[in-house]
Amino acid sequence: MNPWLEGVRRVLARTPMGALSLSILLRELRFEGLGVVPDPKSLLKAVSDREDQFRVFHLGIGPWSRTRLRIQEAVGGGPEFGPGDDPWILLLRVPGSDLGPVHGVGRRIQAGLVEWGRNLDEGCPASVARWVRAIGEGGGAWSALVSGLPQGR
Repeated sequence: MNPWLEGVRRVLARTPMGALSLSILLRELRFEGLGVVPDPKSLLKAVSDREDQFRVFHLGIGPWSRTRLRIQEAVGGGPEFGPGDDPWILLLRVPGSDLGPVHGVGRRIQAGLVEWGRNLDEGCPASVARWVRAIGEGGGAWSALVSGLPQGR
């Protein structure tokens, strides 16, 4: 597999929700040691072409929004997608991993959001927006669960 796609898979597999926006994913790939993605549009296309592993959701759809991807230079030198143009990428098969002391709860949240994303009607902007909000809420719930645990466990 392409090293960039493998990096995308690794980063998404580590997230509790199995999905990230492209701008956050690009930042995480830099932290992964792969550096700045040379061409984010090409990476997005490569991810979109791997329908067996990933699903891409574009938020900038509908008659009231711009559908073209705008890439701006971020302060850190890496590319950043503008508001409403930042696609979300879902890893369709999140590998079994230990999510820590609240493994069962975290796995249930993650499995529910992945299955929801797998069956989501991406032609309905409201459905996609609800799923993205649920991803954020799931991440918040995960953080609350983990932060409530005693240190060292």
